[in-house]
Amino acid sequence: AILRIMRSKIVLSLLLLPCCAGALLLGAVRCSTVPTVLDLVLQERQRYEQLFGLELAVCAGATPHDGLLWRGGAGAETALDRCSSVRRGFAQICEASTAAGLVEAVRQAGVACETPWTVEHVPLWSTLRAGARRDDHWRFSGLALALAQTVAGPPALLGASAAPDSCVRFGVLEGETLRFGVLRKGVRGAGAADRDAHWAARPFKFSGALDAEVSRAIVNIVVDSRSDATPPPRLFDPCCGSGTNLWAAACRGGSVAGSDRDAAKADGCRRNLEHAGVAFDDIGVRDASRDALPAASDADCAVLNLPWGEKVRQTHGENDRILANVAAHLRSGTPVACLATDGGGRDWGRLGYEVERAADVTPGTTKRGKASFDGAATCYLLRVR
Repeated sequence: AILRIMRSKIVLSLLLLPCCAGALLLGAVRCSTVPTVLDLVLQERQRYEQLFGLELAVCAGATPHDGLLWRGGAGAETALDRCSSVRRGFAQICEASTAAGLVEAVRQAGVACETPWTVEHVPLWSTLRAGARRDDHWRFSGLALALAQTVAGPPALLGASAAPDSCVRFGVLEGETLRFGVLRKGVRGAGAADRDAHWAARPFKFSGALDAEVSRAIVNIVVDSRSDATPPPRLFDPCCGSGTNLWAAACRGGSVAGSDRDAAKADGCRRNLEHAGVAFDDIGVRDASRDALPAASDADCAVLNLPWGEKVRQTHGENDRILANVAAHLRSGTPVACLATDGGGRDWGRLGYEVERAADVTPGTTKRGKASFDGAATCYLLRVR
């Protein structure tokens, strides 16, 4: 009898596996259509769109689906918590081509919520590109009222902006079609915001530093490109500057080491990392174009923000010498994320690399109309030969 009971429980658990996966995505929501995939809504950053897309492809196995919506892969849950390129996660319940059709699809799915809920409108075009609506014969306020009469369970009275975190947040994603589902936030939350604010108040700064979200994307790309992405990363940055890339890598755990030819920047990097509470193996004063780089031999990934010749000077052919010297000190197969402005005609094979992917960062502008510090560049995902 005991064996029969155990067999019946095993069979029941196997039958419920898909439902359990959907329950994890939906939380307190119940419906007849259980989603099995967590999609990702990209941040609206036109100039970083390609870079963020590369981050999602590498880190989440995601593929572009509809404007800012990416179809999540095996790493979608992790990417939601880790990638600054991700605005929200989205567990889709139903889809329709019109607002009336969406309300009917929600009714057919029998959507019910055990806790107070709210609903948000999420356009999937980039407002920076002023995308045109596919169908402008409806208003979200009317759709939200119709959904309130269709979804079983009490809607929150304060609306989406003032609703507490305990509320379930539905979303209506407007792109080529209308999609209804549950919006998910990552767990980076206030802790990550506090870390970012603390790093923004670092003691040493200079105008050529990267944006924190750009550094985070570059680090995520190279760390998740390792042949074995399971252990904590050992990351090396031979042009570390003020240390933003090293700080972003340390936020993922593991160890970091770096160097810079400018003694003032190397000292500033050490002070910045100490300010952020980041332990580091070594921050030395070394010229990456010619000096020995002992910390590179232990690294399983590297980032390289080459001198652009604007805020950081460079001589003719210097960047090629940096690349060749770094490749000579890294082990074969080591992934390298390289940000460069002059890589279009470069012979990467001669320098010791294979190019796996590339993503452009388009120019920005300041209030004075001048190109901002991180102008136009390309992020290359390389692998040492």
